Amino acid sequence: MESMTQELDIQNYDLKAIKKLYNEATQSNLFLNQYTLLDVEESKKKLHVYLLNRYKYKEPNHIQQFVESTSTELINALFETNTEMVGVKNVIQDKRKLNPNFFQETYRIINIDSMYRENLWDSNYTYDSKTSTNMHVKLNDSLDNVITLELTNVCIPYTFYNIDSNNGNNYFYIQKEGDTDSLEKIEISSGYYSPSELISAVNAVVDPSFTFTLSTETNRVTIE
Repeated sequence: MESMTQELDIQNYDLKAIKKLYNEATQSNLFLNQYTLLDVEESKKKLHVYLLNRYKYKEPNHIQQFVESTSTELINALFETNTEMVGVKNVIQDKRKLNPNFFQETYRIINIDSMYRENLWDSNYTYDSKTSTNMHVKLNDSLDNVITLELTNVCIPYTFYNIDSNNGNNYFYIQKEGDTDSLEKIEISSGYYSPSELISAVNAVVDPSFTFTLSTETNRVTIE
């Protein structure tokens, strides 16, 4: 047990040693290169099984704690760089090499993933759309002698609500015929609704004397 405790002491492992251990457990060179958060989550399962077999299923809790500690170190290293270089492509503009300036031009593709931003990992535990998008990107390689920059692709997931109380678009008022003194407020909870889901949500809270119907042909709503 003492030998195992010493071998699986996180204090005896630097980042390089942890990557080497993960490569042994996954039988790959994945952690010699740029890895992702998903790679860590998948690989730590294999490391857990690898260590259980190695130590003949002794002290599984200690092994689990060691695996969690090593995965945390790998994740911290990801968040410190907070940028992934996904590819560098050299493009020869002049295949005949007649113009040395064209021949020496290179194109670099950089992928910036906001999930690695520092304010998410360090302090932004309560979601704030303003602070979460106000971030500094630290490139893990310098960009020198840049002539032009071009944004080629943006990926925005459905993480926002199209019906949101913060925007004031989650309610409306109904005034019944002949009753000019009172208004009935119809309010639904915030969320991302499709047209049919929105109609269902409204019908669930509105007075049964009213029925909202969505036409699939015209995409118009009828109130009866």
